[in-house]
Amino acid sequence: MNIHEFESHELRRIIFGKDVFRKCPACDNEGKEYWDEDGCPARSSPLPEWGDNYVSGDCEQCNGLGYNLFPAHAE
Repeated sequence: MNIHEFESHELRRIIFGKDVFRKCPACDNEGKEYWDEDGCPARSSPLPEWGDNYVSGDCEQCNGLGYNLFPAHAE
């Protein structure tokens, strides 16, 4: 289980709607990324030609949450 910590000023921005969570483009909202056996490329899902020769881990952009925090006006 991942714990996501927020500073109080970050939490206030979320509560007041100044920042919003949006789907992570790197992992397609899954929270995981996949690499081939050589370590690249990172993708939101394994390619069929990789077979069972891939590894996965938490998305590096969203830390496994599946969402990123953005300013609300960037919609």
